[in-house]
Amino acid sequence: MNKPCKPLHHGRRIKIHPVTVAAFLYSYAFLLIIPILQFVLFRPQDIGEMLRTSSANVLLAAAVVLYAYLRYKRTSIIVSNGRITVSKGVFRRRKNIIYAKHVVAAALRQGAVTSFFGAQTLCVGTGGNRLIAEEYIKKKSGSLPLFDVEGKTERLSFFHSLVAAADATSALSGLLLIIPFLRKTAPVVGEGLSEGFYGGINLWSHLASKLLPPAVAYVSGLIAAGYGFAFVYELLKHIKIQITQNKEYMKISRGVIWRVVTVQPKEEMSALTAEQGLLCMVLGIKKLFVLSHINKSLGAERELVGVERGRLKGPDDVSVLKPKRRSVFSFVLAPLLLLVLSVAGALYFEQIGRIVTVSVVMSVAVPFLLLWTMFRAAAFEHSFLKKENDCVLACSYSGLRLVQMKVDNDKINAIEIRQNPFQKIFGSCNVRIYAHNRRKPFTVKKLKAVTEF
Repeated sequence: MNKPCKPLHHGRRIKIHPVTVAAFLYSYAFLLIIPILQFVLFRPQDIGEMLRTSSANVLLAAAVVLYAYLRYKRTSIIVSNGRITVSKGVFRRRKNIIYAKHVVAAALRQGAVTSFFGAQTLCVGTGGNRLIAEEYIKKKSGSLPLFDVEGKTERLSFFHSLVAAADATSALSGLLLIIPFLRKTAPVVGEGLSEGFYGGINLWSHLASKLLPPAVAYVSGLIAAGYGFAFVYELLKHIKIQITQNKEYMKISRGVIWRVVTVQPKEEMSALTAEQGLLCMVLGIKKLFVLSHINKSLGAERELVGVERGRLKGPDDVSVLKPKRRSVFSFVLAPLLLLVLSVAGALYFEQIGRIVTVSVVMSVAVPFLLLWTMFRAAAFEHSFLKKENDCVLACSYSGLRLVQMKVDNDKINAIEIRQNPFQKIFGSCNVRIYAHNRRKPFTVKKLKAVTEF
């Protein structure tokens, strides 16, 4: 990178960490199935055959380990004047020369395991969807000139970290993380929560006993455990958010055990988004994200840069494209239909004596569908699309969150207007905005029909 970063030192060698060997061996862990298949398909008949088979497997494993070690020893990163040279390979040598003026983004990633061994991953990108260099380096080598950005530094509060962690938390991912321990945690958490509901005599226990049967309390305990585990995991990844920026570059660092540091030119940032989920609507806050090349290459696509008070507001202008008033029914049709079916199903199950099913539907499904219906009604009020001289402003819903995006005209790859037969009848359409460095197009749904934009 050029100014305002410090110039690259001549001939500096970045030390590769030995954890590279373990990472390579992990990628070839599927070879462990070979001895299992040998035993199942070609079961040894005597001791001699077993020794010969075992010796061959040991030699194969030793060869893979030796190759991994030689690959680690022959991998090098040299930072010289104006370029970064990455050399790797044992039998076929490969050398990548990355000129500093073409480096558009860089990142340092550190996980729980790599942090324990004092390693981190260096990622360097020159544009597009692929990282040119991605190697494990020693933590002491992380103070590279690439990451020396001088400018105004802002440290986000712990509240911002909580909001970021809550935004990224998924109860399903938490349950997947604790699957190996589910056999032990399920009875403890589920039964413990159930006993807590029915063991007391306070008002909450009384209300819970009326609404939630033991089966629902058991499942709720598992979901709460998954969400809690995932929330702590995401909080460790988003704590200590620090942003340093100047006119040309932005540096974002976050996390304690799972730590990420990214540096990117502002001209490579494709869009700014402001988002509000159900929780943020209740709290009256909105989250600000930036979309860029390095985030897309790392699989995140966007990075939190701030949390502000207030709600999403669109421009009050006659030139703004908005949904037709009669389109409000199409916004709430899906959740409203499911709500009616849920109530009808609860009445049916009550007639046949399925009290537990009725409790689950009325205490879980119906409140969720009511929230979904109200959210879709709010999405109808907030959806809009406006093209200005230098940018495009748009707002629509994605899942259970409102997303408002601002993207410069020179960062837009294409704008697509789509209309199905039903929309043609009711005079509406969907507009897709294909922004640079964004995996999927941003879709503004059910707008007033337009022929061009």
